[in-house]
Amino acid sequence: MSALNPRGRAIVSGTYTGALMPVLVAIECLKMMMEPGFYERLNTQAGRLYSGLAELFRRYRIPGHVRGIGARFALFFGVDDPNIDYKFRDIVQCYDVSLYKRFVELALKQGLYFHFGGWALGGVATPEHCGITAAHSAQDIDLALEKFEKVFAQLQQELP
Repeated sequence: MSALNPRGRAIVSGTYTGALMPVLVAIECLKMMMEPGFYERLNTQAGRLYSGLAELFRRYRIPGHVRGIGARFALFFGVDDPNIDYKFRDIVQCYDVSLYKRFVELALKQGLYFHFGGWALGGVATPEHCGITAAHSAQDIDLALEKFEKVFAQLQQELP
């Protein structure tokens, strides 16, 4: 702790830093995460979502793919080769910002919320990280996939 200010050089600050309620909530979340089967359930729901999204990319011939691990994932629009999706220089050359932006707009109309940060880096965008939570059930994932299907169908109609 001596490395932190006011004694040390590292500055730590935040709206809720050290506030009692967020600390208590964090402790309860950690307890939930230590329950047997927690990660297995989370990974099962995530896998269900990722395989469903992969199928939608394939079925509607939308250029791109989904990549996820655990509860975190990204959608790679315009990137057909999953072997390059970790290389920033390659991604910015083929990532389809306009297709992702349209996806976000259509998803919002379906009640699926995604972030669009496509104006960062002078208009260059890379895939946004997304996620699910332990609160998402199989029914939630199925409902989301039904809504994604409508989005992908609309995207396919709009493709040249």
